[in-house]
Formats: sequence, structure tokens, C-alpha cells
Amino acid sequence: MSHNYPPPQPPNNGPWGPQGGPQGGGHWGPQGGGPPPQGFPPQGFPPPGPQQGFPPQAYPGGPYPPPYGPRGRRENPALGLALGFAASALAVVLYAMMIDDAQEEDLLGWLGLLIGPAIGFLVGLTGGRNPVLPLVSAALGPLVVYFGQILGLCLLLTGNTDQAMDLFFEDFDKVSDLWSHGMEDSNTVYIVCAGVGGLLAALGGGRIGRTGR
Repeated sequence: MSHNYPPPQPPNNGPWGPQGGPQGGGHWGPQGGGPPPQGFPPQGFPPPGPQQGFPPQAYPGGPYPPPYGPRGRRENPALGLALGFAASALAVVLYAMMIDDAQEEDLLGWLGLLIGPAIGFLVGLTGGRNPVLPLVSAALGPLVVYFGQILGLCLLLTGNTDQAMDLFFEDFDKVSDLWSHGMEDSNTVYIVCAGVGGLLAALGGGRIGRTGR
């Protein structure tokens, strides 16, 4: 007894190769959820991450810090000290000349208060935040007031610049004793305030312009 079976059909090979199959074929080849072939990386786009040759970008709240920061100002304590001593020497001469020409002693005291902060600010601005600079500035202000008043007294005693300079360098001890006997309490306050003002001004000058050069 014979059975009529239809002849086997050839596989439907389209223009792109065999289609269909247990994995579910399509027009673009086998499809399915199986793992990729061994030895080949999975196809697709590479995972996001920092690219080679470029610094990591800083995102708000991200883990990467900014690659570049603000450029700091170069500090030069030696320059600050040099300018401080030069300005102090000049201030002694100017202060002594104002004492010789001044009519009111209170005005001289207030001018002495400005000397310390001015020198301290110059030292801190040019020298930076070195911890030695405020201490030096605290000493320069009172020294300028002291030596300026001694030189001013020499000018008052002699009335001549050349003789005043000779008296200042040759008989400094005698003139200093004369100055101390005639010194008032307010003058002591001016000298102390000149030192404190110089220290604070040096600290403030060291902070100004820290970033930006």
C-alpha cells in the first residue's frame, strides 16, 4: 500500500542566507536571545567613560575634580622685606621733616598711626603670606615713628639738615634721653597702634591678589 507524501521542499534561502530556525529567523539572519559567539566582543557602542588622551571632565556632583585650578600668585618674601625696609627709611626722613614743620603735635600722632599700616600693607602685598612678614611689619611701624621723632627733634635743635644728621648719628643716646623725658602717654599709644596696624595690614595685603597673576 503506497502513500502519497509531498516531496521535501528545499530550505528557503533568501538573498541574505538561510532564514528561520529554532531561534526564530528573520530577514537579517538568525535572531534570538543566545549568548554571542565566543572569542568576539559583543557588538554595539563602547561603554561611556573617560577617553584616552583627554582629562576626565568635571560634572556637577560628579566624581572627577576639575583638571585645572586657578593660577596662584607667586610669593616673594625677600622682595617684600626689601621694599619694607626701603619704605621705612624713606618714611623716617619724611616724618622727621613733617615734625620740623608741623604746628600741632596731635596731627603728628595721627600721621604716625598711618605709617605702620602703610608699610605693613606694602610688605604683605609684595611678599605674600609668609608668616615672618607680619611680625617684621609689626616692628617696622613703631621703629619708623621712633626714629622719625628722634630725627625730627634733631632738626628742631639744630635748624640745619647737615647738623641734624651729625647729631642723630653721633649723639643719638643723648637725643634719645631728651626725647624720652619729654614723651607723653599719648605718644606711647601711637607707637603701639602703629605696630598693631602694621601687623594687620600685612596680613590683609598678603590675602589680596592671591589668585590672578
